[in-house]
Amino acid sequence: MKSILRKKSVEIAIIIFSLSIFSTSLWAQNVSSDTLPENAYKKTYGSGWDCNRGFKKRDDKCIVIVIPKNAYLDSFGSDWKCNRGFLKEDNGCKAISVPPNAYLLDAQYGQGWECERGHKPNQQRFGQEEDQCVEVDVPEHGILSESSYGSGWECKRGYQEESGACLEVVIPENGFLVRRGEDWDCKRGFQKTGQSCTRIEIPEGAFLRDDGDDWRCERGYEKKGKSCTPVVVPTNAHINSLGDGWNCNEPYRENRGTCEKVAY
Repeated sequence: MKSILRKKSVEIAIIIFSLSIFSTSLWAQNVSSDTLPENAYKKTYGSGWDCNRGFKKRDDKCIVIVIPKNAYLDSFGSDWKCNRGFLKEDNGCKAISVPPNAYLLDAQYGQGWECERGHKPNQQRFGQEEDQCVEVDVPEHGILSESSYGSGWECKRGYQEESGACLEVVIPENGFLVRRGEDWDCKRGFQKTGQSCTRIEIPEGAFLRDDGDDWRCERGYEKKGKSCTPVVVPTNAHINSLGDGWNCNEPYRENRGTCEKVAY
């Protein structure tokens, strides 16, 4: 009996000891999570902490953000940005040198400027500031394009670019100028043949497609070369859904051009 009591006492002591260790661990975790470094605050949602405005995390501390000359603290307060007219370079802000015939951009990346309308970046890159934006040389029948990149110009409607010039689009009989005006197409019922529009010859048993560029056979006919021939439907078959062939009726199966009944 005494041994049983002694055993029970040992088990109770072990349980009490385990509970004390667990509660101590929880207390230590709470203390750790509640301990904030200087210039920090506890997150509203979830666990952990963030640095106050004007500070940033580094390991388990919040260090002050050093704002260089010609810069300011961003709206989040977690980094700095250069003032307008400056770009980040290393740990400072470098003034943007805007060449003639260009204007300053608000962007914090790239070169910080763009050529004015009527000018484009110099692809030769001579390195001189006055050579950065060169005037766009617009050919006859051309206009300035919205983009300052590329050639900087495009041809007027009815003209197409060829070897740096704008040549008039020659529209053949039964043709018309396409929407953008840089090329031509044929009217409905005609198709391009070289530089002309030829009438589409529609065979018997066919009709002009919706796009007007070609023809197709009517239902019950199949295309063979430039003509439409009637579909020959064998016994116990019907015209298929496309209308250009046939399928056997159930329970018949196709066999060498005929429909034979399947034996079950």
